[in-house]
Amino acid sequence: MTYEIFSSFKSHIIRWPRHLLMVGGLCLLVACGGGGGGSGGVAGSTTVQKPVASLALAATPVYPNGKPAVLTPTYDIGSGQLACTDKSTGTVVYSAAYVASAVPVSVPLTADATCALVVSYKNTQTVRDEQLKTDPITQTVTVTPVVPLTTTVTLSSTSSIIQPTESFSLTATIAKDASQSITKVSLIANGDTAAPIAMNATANPLVFTYGPTTLSSSTEYKVLLDYADTRPVTDVPVQAYSNSVPITVTTGPGFIAPGVDMATRTNFTATLLAADSNNVSYVLVTGGTVDNGATALKTAELYNPQTKKWITLATMTTARYGHVATVLNDGKVLITGGNDGKGALATAEVYDPGSRTWTATSKPMNLTHINHTATLLKGNGQVLIAGGDVSDKKAPNTDHSTDIEIYTPSEDRSTSTNGPFAVSTLKLEEAMKGHTATLVNNNKELLFFGNSIPNATKFLSVIDVTAATAATLTNSARGTIDISALAGIETNYLKRWNHAATLDANGNVLISGGFGLSPTMMLKYTPGSAVAAGTLSKVKNMTINRAAHTATLINTGAILFIGGNSGSAKLSKIELLDTDTSAGVFTTGKDLNSPRSSHISVLLPSTFGLSTVLVMGGADLASPVPAKMSTEIWSCDLSSNCQ
Repeated sequence: MTYEIFSSFKSHIIRWPRHLLMVGGLCLLVACGGGGGGSGGVAGSTTVQKPVASLALAATPVYPNGKPAVLTPTYDIGSGQLACTDKSTGTVVYSAAYVASAVPVSVPLTADATCALVVSYKNTQTVRDEQLKTDPITQTVTVTPVVPLTTTVTLSSTSSIIQPTESFSLTATIAKDASQSITKVSLIANGDTAAPIAMNATANPLVFTYGPTTLSSSTEYKVLLDYADTRPVTDVPVQAYSNSVPITVTTGPGFIAPGVDMATRTNFTATLLAADSNNVSYVLVTGGTVDNGATALKTAELYNPQTKKWITLATMTTARYGHVATVLNDGKVLITGGNDGKGALATAEVYDPGSRTWTATSKPMNLTHINHTATLLKGNGQVLIAGGDVSDKKAPNTDHSTDIEIYTPSEDRSTSTNGPFAVSTLKLEEAMKGHTATLVNNNKELLFFGNSIPNATKFLSVIDVTAATAATLTNSARGTIDISALAGIETNYLKRWNHAATLDANGNVLISGGFGLSPTMMLKYTPGSAVAAGTLSKVKNMTINRAAHTATLINTGAILFIGGNSGSAKLSKIELLDTDTSAGVFTTGKDLNSPRSSHISVLLPSTFGLSTVLVMGGADLASPVPAKMSTEIWSCDLSSNCQ
């Protein structure tokens, strides 16, 4: 009995959940209006809520590069995501995972883009996270390039060369855009931006003046202009510099220190290079020695005439002194021979100004050369190498002192069978050393002059560099060269070395100074209508004995003689030979700051109405170790004809 009751009760318990489910389901149908029955439920309860969204672009759809585009996303539910895609590349250039509704977003863009708003929300029907699936909510932003504001600042002076007690004024003229607002005009002296000089405006707000004032030393000025760009952009310059204006303080034509000195060296080369793409004509300095030949230098450097600073270059392939540098027709520089501190060199290398690199020639010279001459034959681009200490290490007992080598640039390649150097059938009649080589007669003939070889008898030689088979005309067989003006004492005048030979403005060669007899007497070679048909005559004596000096043709046509050795001491004296070299009128000027001999002088490109000569290096012939020689610049005002 008890078991039956329990069994019946158990069956009922098992059936209860089933009944409850049936009742619950019926209730749901009734509540929801299922089966078409019931009252219809709450109005709108079957609609899924979706966001209402928009993306607005403030102001104009066109923005200058650098100004952010302002986009405003708006939506009523969910969360917003903003992304911008470059129209040309399809690359996403901006994205933000969460952007607040109705809050502007600054989007930096540098190219045209399409910006899209995506809203994520919870589907109330499925209770799932979804994204708005309607048409994309987008805005197209057009970005235009910004044309930098053009600002021209020019600086001028009432005088470029003044005496220490004289005054001058500077004027800065500024041509600016209407969207610029000048905030500051500073005058910078010698590049010192840390200590600018304020400039005061005149009645015209675009003209600023400084001075009148005086200087005790030469100074270079430049104007720094600070301005504000009133346009709503961020990537335009906010500063502009003027041209440089150097004010030279001098007692007349004279010397100033140009800035940082080059490295100490003597028996080196210094060569003016052709102007580069920035119109800068650098001076290339190579090799040399600091201990009278015991050690050769491998270093090289460039002088920038615009900044008055030196630039250290990569070292040459070979250390050398007593070498020669020759500028080729393509602007490259050929370095030949010299001594590496151990002995004579047959090696050569080429400097490329474009890459500032050194490359050894494909094959060395056939002979070793020290203190020789290497002359560019401008017509064919070859280089004629002659004189100096010449030898053949393979045949040391063979005399090659009169041999001439020719460098051909087109043969300087690894595939050349013979290489770029060839010994010419042309020879000097007698060995030459301490000589000069000068192209004359419109580059038709090469004039050799001077000789330091003991007991030498030949001091004058002319080579026809245009003839198919060149002829050598020497002291004993010089053709029609007229030496009658030497009045029968030609040997006294010809016998000299470590002199200077300068091609003047009229095509004559002026031979000045040197060791030997009559070192103050200047000679003049005047070319004739044919090779070696010229004349050799005397010119008025220089005011002082000098050898190992420099003689430079300046822009006025006058010749500037600098320093040298009197036979017992270095010289600081200079003298200027008037353009009329026949009259031989000498004037003197301010001396060198440092006496020097065996130095090098290079005429720099004329700037700011000045003729400038860079003077470098030098040695004391009485000492085996040269003192550090400061670099100097001689300058004169062309408007005064350097007087």
